[in-house]
Amino acid sequence: MSPFDSLPDVGTRALMRFTGGLVAYLLVHLLRLPVKFALDVLETTMRHIVAQLSALADQPAPARKPRPGQWGDRWGEPIPSTRARHS
Repeated sequence: MSPFDSLPDVGTRALMRFTGGLVAYLLVHLLRLPVKFALDVLETTMRHIVAQLSALADQPAPARKPRPGQWGDRWGEPIPSTRARHS
């Protein structure tokens, strides 16, 4: 029995609703594939970024080299006052 044989029994409107539902079902499932692929790529990228940030956080901070002639070069050196002196 073909779909056209059932037209007198159920009507054109029912056949069109069924065909529309079938097309919508196929479209949703076919559009799901590229969206899933994009989400997988995004997840992989985020995992890579998290791994790099974790590796950076595990490294010790580089030692700062003091600049000669600047205050604060040595431990315990007083910081010059920025207040105006009134006599």
